[in-house]
Amino acid sequence: GCAKTRLLRTPWPQPHLSPRLLVLRGLFLYSKVTLKAEAFSASKKNCGGRHVNASEKGPSAIFFYTARLHWLGKSYITRELEKAGLCCSIVPSHGDILNQLLHRESCKMTELARLIHKSKSTLTTLVEKLEKNGYVRRVQDPDDQRGVLVTLTDRGRELAPFVENVSRGLDDMLRARLSEEEMATLEALLKKSLGPEAKHQDNSAASSRRA
Repeated sequence: GCAKTRLLRTPWPQPHLSPRLLVLRGLFLYSKVTLKAEAFSASKKNCGGRHVNASEKGPSAIFFYTARLHWLGKSYITRELEKAGLCCSIVPSHGDILNQLLHRESCKMTELARLIHKSKSTLTTLVEKLEKNGYVRRVQDPDDQRGVLVTLTDRGRELAPFVENVSRGLDDMLRARLSEEEMATLEALLKKSLGPEAKHQDNSAASSRRA
């Protein structure tokens, strides 16, 4: 089993548009590509039912490289969870929930589902695992008898430095490959390619900053 790791509590920074946000929110939340890791095990990769190689260009290659970057980020998060002894209680999909709660402390389930772009049933499954492992608790919303609030526990707050370190590692991953100018260009192009989804992303980020 995974050994439990004691994490010191540190303040959690407010969300902002950065290379980290590009990966965590821009790619993880808004990419519609759902390729599995096994799709990258051979020299010719499968993307959307087609084989894509390094010489191919155009839309297929764009989807492939976007999915590949998503996979690299997810693999990095998984490795960090294993090193911290958290792999038995937390999965990469919990990152969006923890990011929101570390910033705002508590949130309605319905609002949380909207912010991280998950269905209510998917969010419930993810929150149940976090609650089972003592990172969050669900309570009745005092202002809405039908509403449910999800709130961090002390153990959940102790994850702040781990989440920050993982975020910094994702920053470093991109900065090792791209200049600041290249990252700004990539972010702008990805946002443009997402169309209406990009506007929804900006609205969610603004909502997070106001909370």
